[in-house]
Amino acid sequence: MAKFVTLVLRASALCALLLSGRVFAADAPEDPAHDQLRKLRDEMVAAFEARDIDALLAHVDPEVVVTFQNGEVVRGPEALRGFFQRMMIGEQSIVKEMKTKLDVSTLSILHGGDTAISYGTLNDHWVLRGGIDMDLVSHWTATLLRGDGGWRVGAFHVSASLFDNPLLAEAKAGLWKAAALAGVAGLALGFAGASLRKRA
Repeated sequence: MAKFVTLVLRASALCALLLSGRVFAADAPEDPAHDQLRKLRDEMVAAFEARDIDALLAHVDPEVVVTFQNGEVVRGPEALRGFFQRMMIGEQSIVKEMKTKLDVSTLSILHGGDTAISYGTLNDHWVLRGGIDMDLVSHWTATLLRGDGGWRVGAFHVSASLFDNPLLAEAKAGLWKAAALAGVAGLALGFAGASLRKRA
């Protein structure tokens, strides 16, 4: 009986230690890096919404690599500047208007003291100069690097579904319209041909 009581007491003590460890882990202070990364995110989103390319580029690494939804890959701040100017700035840009909402899925994954991985979704509304008005949901992943100047974006990859997106739906609708027009044209030619044969 004494042995049984001793075992129960030891088990109780072990459970208490485990529970106190869980509480301690839950109450552990958050790494200050997370607040620094939130500040970086907020400043970059504000710069993007203001179309302030210089402010945006101030937060990227000199060797930054970015992959966009259209599959285009750019490397370095100046290549990134060229992409934004061509796509979003000026009367010849492809995008006329764009609003975006960036969501982060969870706290960044910290690797040592100088690298972080973050990921989430983008909910965009695009108005293209070609007349297409669409909403697009994309998924993104960012690699963030900390140096003497603080955190910067080292890599950013954003992609949308290949099988379910507004451009694909627009293309399918275009195919159906083309098929319908071809069918109508074929019927018209058929009737015209039959009419000519009767007259002959």
